[in-house]
Amino acid sequence: METYMTLVLTDSYLIGAQVLAWSIKDSGSKKHLSVLVTKKTLSKSTLITLNEIYDEVISVEPIYSKDIDKLSLFDRLDLHTSLTKIHIWAQEKFQKIVYLDADAFCIKNVDELFNLDTDFAAIPDISWPDIFNSGVFVTKPNISIYNSLINLAKKNISYDGGDQGLLNYYFSKWHRLPFIYNVVLSFSYQYLPIYNQFKSEISIVHFAGTKKPWILNKHSTNYKPYNELIEKWESILRKHTKNQNLAKILFSKEQFFKTKETNNNLILKKNVFKNETSCELSTQKISFNNETNFTAENLKQQNLPSISPKTAFLNHINYKNKWNEPFDSNKLSFKPLYPLPMPENIKKEMEKYTKDKDTEMGKIFPFSWNKKSTTTRVFLDDEPQKKEIDVSKYEKTPTSKI
Repeated sequence: METYMTLVLTDSYLIGAQVLAWSIKDSGSKKHLSVLVTKKTLSKSTLITLNEIYDEVISVEPIYSKDIDKLSLFDRLDLHTSLTKIHIWAQEKFQKIVYLDADAFCIKNVDELFNLDTDFAAIPDISWPDIFNSGVFVTKPNISIYNSLINLAKKNISYDGGDQGLLNYYFSKWHRLPFIYNVVLSFSYQYLPIYNQFKSEISIVHFAGTKKPWILNKHSTNYKPYNELIEKWESILRKHTKNQNLAKILFSKEQFFKTKETNNNLILKKNVFKNETSCELSTQKISFNNETNFTAENLKQQNLPSISPKTAFLNHINYKNKWNEPFDSNKLSFKPLYPLPMPENIKKEMEKYTKDKDTEMGKIFPFSWNKKSTTTRVFLDDEPQKKEIDVSKYEKTPTSKI
């Protein structure tokens, strides 16, 4: 048996998995649909919903990444359970699996991927095309591959700390598929003209990263490719969501903050004796008191940190302004810079000017302080000045006749 398979590890990805299944069915595919789930991290309502839309829900144990430093490099600690994807190769009852992440969806029928005769086929990653993106791939389950991946996961050899680095390490020789089977959005200046040229050929869209279509919408950005593909994703949701109130719930702030809170509650516990790092999720219920209208009576009963921002100023009612505190030079975060000393040559000139200014008031500019020197150099080709002869002494005086 062949199957389309996805993976759901948190409740926030439920709506993504729903749209993925709907998109496959809308494309005309009659293939089996399966989903791997971790019951430890999912609510009962999520499991019930997945059972309604998928042909088979397979429960597996979460596999946690211990390489937290690498996950922190691209600020995705939420991917610390992505190694759970290794369980795909343990599902030997399936002859072939076309795997898609729950944040992907199909625009066209892609059943032709099942015709590939290869152990592993994937699509180049948009950031580094020499490696593949692990969001969409075709593979054949094999328990020996599963055991090898489990052993490699313990050695922390993944370049990103997650499943993509691990799978690229193991499947170094992989069958390359066209990019249209895993179109990841990019805001690169080169992306828009290429998207306009080939968008009619796109078969699978993958919303990799933190910008998920169930968190944002088509009006969240001013970027044409993102807006158009978000609209396609939302159109599938609208088509299969008859109750409009349900659609509003799925796009509510609660779903967004639930995802954010789950990521923020990632606790890293260091085992000093075994020198190992393990990850666990601390579950915490989210309070949405900011959606409630409070009255004067119940404000007294509320815990101030949990009330809405409109009344949060009560926390700081006795706050003293910093600018009203007395000045303390010891608390300065910087030291004032004093002017540099005057250079000696300038200092001497100024002293000379001060000494002579009373006697030489007419000499304002520095270049007039010194006496002008006389010219002593004479060039050979200069013509000597002609001296004028005083002829008056040669004038004749009248004489008397004899």
